[in-house]
Amino acid sequence: MKFAIGGIGVPPLPVDATDFPNDDQFKYEEFKYITTEWQAFEFMLPPPIDPNLPISSLIGAFAWYANYPEGADFTTLAPKTIYIDDIYYE
Repeated sequence: MKFAIGGIGVPPLPVDATDFPNDDQFKYEEFKYITTEWQAFEFMLPPPIDPNLPISSLIGAFAWYANYPEGADFTTLAPKTIYIDDIYYE
């Protein structure tokens, strides 16, 4: 599975672009192998793009992606279930 934190507007859009008036200060993605047992993961976030701006808000707070095997017919495969608990930022 791929986990992602931040990334909205990263890399920054040109100054005249109005698609995202607010941008995240960092982008982080990491792949993890998931099993059927509970697992604890810790992600070390990168420094902000602009160290002079505080990380006061996060638009792309947390996301996860799961893929079926290459070439699989996802309409006939069993759905995937993931449980996520105790997400926090220190």
